[in-house]
Amino acid sequence: MNKQYDVIIIGTGQAGVPLARDLVAAGKTVAVIERKRFGGTCPNVGCVPSKTLHASAKAIYDARNAVEFGITIQGTIKADLEAIVARKNTIIAPITKRENKFKALKNIDYYNQHARFSGTRSISVNSTILTAKFFFINVGARPRIPSYAHKVDFLTSTSILDLEMVPEHLIIIGAGAIGLEFGQMFARFGSKVTIVEMSSRILPREHEDVGSAVKQVLEAEGIIFRVNAECIDCNTNTNKIEVHLHCSKAEKDQLTGTHILFATGRQPNTDDLGLEKAGIKSNDNGYIDVNDFLETNVNNIWALGDCNGKGGFTHTAYHDYQIAKEQLLGNGKQKASDRISCWSLFIDPPLAQVGLSKKEALAHAEKADFLIAQMPMKHVARAIEKGDTRGFMEIIVHKQTKKILGATLFGIGADEVIHAVLQNMYCKGTFEDLRDAVHIHPTVAEYLPTLMEKSKPLK
Repeated sequence: MNKQYDVIIIGTGQAGVPLARDLVAAGKTVAVIERKRFGGTCPNVGCVPSKTLHASAKAIYDARNAVEFGITIQGTIKADLEAIVARKNTIIAPITKRENKFKALKNIDYYNQHARFSGTRSISVNSTILTAKFFFINVGARPRIPSYAHKVDFLTSTSILDLEMVPEHLIIIGAGAIGLEFGQMFARFGSKVTIVEMSSRILPREHEDVGSAVKQVLEAEGIIFRVNAECIDCNTNTNKIEVHLHCSKAEKDQLTGTHILFATGRQPNTDDLGLEKAGIKSNDNGYIDVNDFLETNVNNIWALGDCNGKGGFTHTAYHDYQIAKEQLLGNGKQKASDRISCWSLFIDPPLAQVGLSKKEALAHAEKADFLIAQMPMKHVARAIEKGDTRGFMEIIVHKQTKKILGATLFGIGADEVIHAVLQNMYCKGTFEDLRDAVHIHPTVAEYLPTLMEKSKPLK
C-alpha cells in the first residue's frame, strides 16, 4: 500500500512537532513517524526529567546547609529516591496529553513505527510505502556506549532516571556535562561518587581555569575524580563492578563500585534509517551533512536537531525548526550560522558560556586585540546574601570594535544572567552598552556593568 503526502517528518523532537503544526495550519498534508517516545529526548529522558532530579538534589543540599542561614532542621535528611522518581514521572506525564492533542490535528497521519528510506522520495513504514516532495529528518541521538560496556550491568543517562535505590558507590565514566550533572545529583542523594576521565582534566574543551573551578566545587561535595585514565575496561566480580584505569598489566590501579554510568557522549540515531538508499550523506560519526539552511545533499530533504551535528541542544533544535519553517513557509533567510553558540552546565552553581571561550580566544589569530574582564563571585553582593560565593564571571571584548565576543559565567544565577550578554551580542551592541546600562539592585546581573569596567588585555 502506498500513501502520498506533501511533507514527511521523521521524529517528534523539538524541531519536528512545531514544524508539523505549522505545516498543517498552512494546508499541507503531513505524515509524522515516531518509533519511540513522542517529544523526543528533552521532555522524556533529557532536560525535563534530569533537571527535576537536580531540583530534588538542590533541596537536599539546602536542607543540609540550613544551619548556615540560622535554621535548625531536626532529624535525618535523606533522599527517598523512589519518591523523587515519582515526582519526576508526574512532571513528565503531561507529554501524553500533548501527544493525543497532536494526533488529533487534521491533515496529520501519525505512525508510531520505524521509518526507513526506500528511495529519494519514499520511505517504508512496515509494509506501507509513504512518498512526499519534502522530508525532514528529526531523529535525535542516544547515549554512546563503549565496546567494553557489555561486560557489566551498566546505566546510561536514560536508565539512571528510573533508579529507585541510591547506589552505594556510583562510578561515572566521562567528566563532561552529563557525567558532572549526575555525579553531583547522586552525591547529594547519598552515593559515593567517582568520576573517571581519560583526559588530563575535566571539561577538557574549556579553559583549564574553568575545569579547575568546577572540579574544586564538586570535590568539596565529596566527589572523587580520576583523570588520565589511559584506557578503561570493566568487569563484574562478586556482584561488584571493577573498573580498570590503565592498559598495562603491571598497573593494578582499579576502582570497585556498585553501579556504573557511561557518560561518554551521544551518537545520532541515523544508522538504521536507510540513508544510503536515498543517497543522503553523513560523516564518519553518523551525523547527516547539511548546509547552512540544514538541507542535505539531496534536494528537499533536511536534517534537524541532534542528528545534524549543528548544536546538540534543545535550543539549537528549536532554532532548526525556525530555519526549516522559513524554507517552506517563509523567506528562507534564517540560517544555522546566524546563531551564537551558547550552553549551560546545570550543576549547582551553574556554568554558562556564550560565544568565544577563553580557551578559543587564546588560540585566536587576533588575540592581541582582545580584552578580558574578570570578577570572582565573592565580590557580588547578591551571592554573599544568598550564601553562595563560588565561581567567577568573565567577558571577552574586541578592543577595536568594542563588541562582546564571548562570556563564561560560573556561579549562582549564571544560567539566567548569561542571557543579558547573549542579547547584547545578538543586538550587535558594544561592551559600553552593557557597561552603561542600569540594572536592578540587588541582583547578580547588576554586576555586569561593574565587570565591564575591569577590562584588561587577554593573556
